[in-house]
Amino acid sequence: MIAFLPIAALASFALQAGPCEFKASASPVAAAAISGPSEVTDKIRVIVQPDSPVAIAAADLTGTTLNVGPASFLWQGPYIVELVNTSDKVITDVKVALFVRAAPSGGGVGAGLTAAGPIEPGQRVKLSGRSGRGSGGAGTAGVTMDLFIESVRVGACEYRPSQRIPVVAAR
Repeated sequence: MIAFLPIAALASFALQAGPCEFKASASPVAAAAISGPSEVTDKIRVIVQPDSPVAIAAADLTGTTLNVGPASFLWQGPYIVELVNTSDKVITDVKVALFVRAAPSGGGVGAGLTAAGPIEPGQRVKLSGRSGRGSGGAGTAGVTMDLFIESVRVGACEYRPSQRIPVVAAR
């Protein structure tokens, strides 16, 4: 049986499995602050990952463009993602993904950023990246940009937080 808990019930999440033991709290970061041009920020979805020891605090997409046509899209420009260690442990590595996804195929293009630690509990770090391009049957309403934590290394453990990514429906 699978049970889904409301986010409020996950305000404090503890994972205990030998070297992977940590306590993460969702309370330091309520919602990520997103800045940039509206044609880009209207498409951003910061994926909620209450079991992650790292949270996305902000994303700055100033200077980024997203051009969408009937058969392709082009994502260009720099971006900055700010992370915060919400756990009680030192983080040694974090991988962040920004994935542009097209409907109805669900295909797309992604970019990854890596923060090499140590990142102390409560510490914030900023990562800078650049864009990519992709193709597929994509109308302007059927493109999203998903931002999420891909993996986190805590001590001798690599942890992959939950990734509940909604399917993009053609509109």
